Amino acid sequence: MNKAVEKIHAYLPGQFVAGEMAIRFRATPELSEPVMRVCILAPVQADRPIRRALVWRSVPLVGRSFRGMRRVFYATAPLSKLLGLERELKEIAGDDVDVTMTLGHYAPLEVVQHGSSTRSK
Repeated sequence: MNKAVEKIHAYLPGQFVAGEMAIRFRATPELSEPVMRVCILAPVQADRPIRRALVWRSVPLVGRSFRGMRRVFYATAPLSKLLGLERELKEIAGDDVDVTMTLGHYAPLEVVQHGSSTRSK
């Protein structure tokens, strides 16, 4: 393990101020969930229904643009809010919808307890 730590320090000098045990074990583990970057390519006619579907799922739009005769939507949201999104959009706009999701980062998981939302600690 010491050689691995030395390689990390050599490759990224000054980035890690951690000893061997700190790299292997975290003092307080935190539950996290993947936050995905979403790109939706759809016909221009489906603009409003797709925006409505995203708002209903609480998926904030980051931006919109045109690519030829098609509309491109950019959004970022937790994976849990995106499950089933592609199927729903294909029902709304037909099979002419392309949904691409890539991992953006991990964020602390929000745990819902008895009707209130709190972050896991």
